[in-house]
Order: sequence, then C-alpha cells, then structure tokens
Amino acid sequence: MRSENSSVNILVFNCGSSSLKYKLIKMPQEQELAAGEAQRLGIKTQDSSLIAHVARSTERSIAVHLPDHAAAFKKVIELLREDRRHDKSIFFDVFAHRYVHPEIFSRGR
Repeated sequence: MRSENSSVNILVFNCGSSSLKYKLIKMPQEQELAAGEAQRLGIKTQDSSLIAHVARSTERSIAVHLPDHAAAFKKVIELLREDRRHDKSIFFDVFAHRYVHPEIFSRGR
C-alpha cells in the first residue's frame, strides 16, 4: 500500500487514426518524465513511420516501420526501457488510455 506522500508514475496514451501520443507523468507532482508521438502508423507512403521521443531532456526522432498501433506501443515501451537504463526514475506503475471513436458521433441515432 502506498503512503499519502508517495508518487505514482502514469503512462498515458492517446491514439489517433494514424498516430499514438504518450506521456509518462509522475503524480501528484505532475512532472513529465517522458513524452512523444508515433506518426504515420499504418499509412503506406514513401516516408517511414516516425517516433518523436523526449526523455531526460533529450529529444530523439526515430524512423521505424510501424504497421499499426500495436507495433507503435511495443516500440514506445522499448524506448522507455532504454531510457530506464540511464535514469531509474523512468518507469510506470500504471497506464491509462484515452480513446474517442468518431464513428459514434457520425451515426444517426
């Protein structure tokens, strides 16, 4: 059980139709430990998918093949594990997912 003075690291995801945004936030301090966005997921273009990732005040852009959101999720977890090797404060206790499906709002009911 956590004491009142302890903190929790929350990994929050927000999935779009072709992107996956994420933030690792230390709560209740609201300190951002890492953040990023995977772009061009599942889109067939000449450009590969891209992850813009920031952790420990270091920004990286990684070109990688990401055919879908599951592949992007796995790559984000891999990046956070790499970051943890250098900074033990980068970990998550829980994760949350924000999702709104636009089809719900476009159907006539």
